Order: sequence, then C-alpha cells, then structure tokens
Amino acid sequence: MREKVTIPSVTALSSAVMPDRELKALGGLAGEYADKALISTVAGVHTGVTGRVFSLVTPATGPTGQIVRFAHDSITNGMYAALRLGGNGVGAAIGAVGDLVGGEEERMSISESRFGRGVQAAINGLIGDRLEDERNPLAVSMALRKPGRDLPATRESLLEAFPQPTGKLAIFLHGLCETEEGWWLGTRSDPDRDPVTDGPAPRTYGARLKDDLDFTPLYLRYNTGLHVSENGRRFSWLLEELVREWPVDVTEVALIGHSMGGLVARSACHEADEAGRSWLGRVDHVICLATPNTGSWLEQLVNVGGWALRKVPEVRPFAEFLELRSAGIRDLRFGYLNDQDWMDRDPHERLRNHALPQDPISGIAYHFVSGGLTKHEGHPVATVFGDVLVRRASATSPVTASGEPAGDARHVQGASHIRMLNHPEVYDHLRQWLGAPAAAETESVA
Repeated sequence: MREKVTIPSVTALSSAVMPDRELKALGGLAGEYADKALISTVAGVHTGVTGRVFSLVTPATGPTGQIVRFAHDSITNGMYAALRLGGNGVGAAIGAVGDLVGGEEERMSISESRFGRGVQAAINGLIGDRLEDERNPLAVSMALRKPGRDLPATRESLLEAFPQPTGKLAIFLHGLCETEEGWWLGTRSDPDRDPVTDGPAPRTYGARLKDDLDFTPLYLRYNTGLHVSENGRRFSWLLEELVREWPVDVTEVALIGHSMGGLVARSACHEADEAGRSWLGRVDHVICLATPNTGSWLEQLVNVGGWALRKVPEVRPFAEFLELRSAGIRDLRFGYLNDQDWMDRDPHERLRNHALPQDPISGIAYHFVSGGLTKHEGHPVATVFGDVLVRRASATSPVTASGEPAGDARHVQGASHIRMLNHPEVYDHLRQWLGAPAAAETESVA
C-alpha cells in the first residue's frame, strides 16, 4: 500500500501577488548580466591573452617588462571597473522608471503586458532557478492561467472562470522560455477571417478541442528555469487540487505539452504514480509535441562547447558565462525527468547521460509528435537539426526500461519547433487520439 502524503497547497504557492518592484529587479539583473555577459567576459579574455603574452616576454625584458605589465594591469583594471559602474548605473536607471510612474498604487509592472510577460518568461528560462532561490520578484510561480491572470484552483474561482465546465480536461503545458500565451500562436482575438488567406482565422488547439470533443481547455504557466522534476512535482500537487476542486466530476484528463512541457507532464505522472495521487487515474492521454525526450542537440552542443572553452585560458570566460544557464536548460541535455537523474551530479560534465529509463504509466496512452524544419524529410538540414531544437528520434523515442516503444509516434514535416504550437496537421493528430474512444463507440453502434 502506498504511503499517503500530505500535499502542500500549490494555490498558496502561486496566489501571492507579485511585488510591484519588478522593474527594479529587472534593472538589477540588467546591470549584473551586462557585467557577466559582456564586461567580465571581455575582461577575462583580455587577461588571458595578455597574461600569456607577458609570460613569454617578461623573462626576456626583466624589470622593464614587469613595469610595463604593472602599468597595463592598472589601466585595464580601472577601465573595466568604470564599465561595470556604468552598467550598474543603467540597471539602476531602469529600476527607477517604476518609481516615476504613478503613486504607490500605480507602480509599473512588466507582467501586466504581453510583451513584459514574454520578457519575464525568457529570463526565467535562462536563470529561473536562481531567481527563485533569491526570491526575486521576477520569478514565475506555477499557476493555472486565464488571459492575463492566475486562476486559483478553488471551486469558486473555477466555476466563475468556467460557468459550464465539462468533465473532460485538456491541460496545456508550454515549453522553455515560453508562457501559456504561446498556444495562441498565429491566432487573432477578434476577426473571423485571416487577412492574408481570407480564410477562417486560426484557432487554438484548446478552442477546437472544446468545440469538437467537449474538452475544457486549461493552461499552465511555470518557471522553466527550475529542474523538470521540480516542476513535475509541483504540477502533480496542482492537479490533485484541481481534480478535487473541479465543479463537476472529472472523467478524463489529457496532458498536452510542448517541448519541455512534455517532459514536465511525463515527470508529473511518474511522481503521481510513486506517491499514489488520485488524479492519475483520470489521465487517459499524455501528448508530447517536439519534446526532447532523449535530449536536445543544441544543449548537448553547448555542453561540449563549454567543456572545450574551459581548456583554453584565453576563452575560458565564455565557458563561465555559458555555465550560468539554468537547471531547466541543463535538464534538456538528455531529457531528465527525475531528481535521481541530476542529483549529486556535476552539471557541467561532458555528455554524461544519467537519465533513468522510464516505462509508460499503465493505463495511459502516450503520443509523440516530431517536426521537421524542411518540407522534404530526407533533407540534410532536417536530418541534422530536426525542428531546429529537437531531432526526430528524440521527439518520438523516449528510452524505456523494457525496451518497448513508449507510445504512438507521428511526424509533421515542414513544421518548426515553435510552429508545433499551432499547426493544422498536429491538430488532426490530437483530434484523432483524443476522439478515438468516441469514434470506436460510433463504429460499434454502426
């Protein structure tokens, strides 16, 4: 018998109001990373190059060479110190803008605009683990979302947001550096027709599943800089609350994840299976779109590049800058799902895969969709780069302990990584998978 675990309230974690000092926090990051990304990197390369030169010439020039080196180092250190001061000044100026806009109740918040939310999501993807550790106001808290606001997982809030809820839930999980608004790719909020094609305006997967199969669409936002396993754990807690508080009995749940979102969905299912969460019994489908199940070639390349750069003093600062990337990004190297995959490991070791094989959860149908950058499948670009970030084999073939295929796999040629968020052929697959039980019943009746 599985041990019952007390689940922390994710609603409590995510309902705290974001501080009105987001611009100050953004200014601080701007100043700091202007230093780390540019000034310190350039200074480090400069020091590496001049150090090698002086080590060769000083023995031959004696005291004169030492004087020249001392003068050089004094001047350059002063110059870089001045540049850092200037960078911090720019950051402080950005932060001060928030104080100049309105009074105490009218402070500017970057999360109030779609562009600002996109900036915040990108920052969280890059360094979100650090933002959370430091309790930075820019850190994203996991939450279900309605357009522009969090949606608490309480019966009252859910019923207000969905006056006519159904028992079938389609929950969408975005990818790295994205927000839930990515699922609106290519859509227009008000016109009925596309101004380019003069055809019907594109619609989201969620809206179409609602009309076609009676699913209620829900959208998750989360900090993509955290470990996948941490987000999977929090998502599992949130789903336990959601199923308990949903206004009607939940009969069917489909988890649909784009890129990293597919890993988070899979991780949550494994966490729920180990902990005995009740929500898992409602899940019929897990669908992964362009998900790096066995890793992203780009993160693997950065890992090797950082390792190589560290070997040469002149360019070692570039390696140090690359190593600032978040735990979430590093998890994409081999598609880590569990704490055991990364815990007590050197995050920068060269191409060492510690991912534990995971069999699908019994009773859940898994589906995987890969994309190809070019129109022709055999094109070298599509073979090497896949959909830009994920190759076909990684998107469709998770490693299982049994060695058996993890689920159904489809491929959409000519669809880039981002285009998978809203593509007509991808939707055809979604509808076929999620409508399969109803279709089978119809055929049996006929």
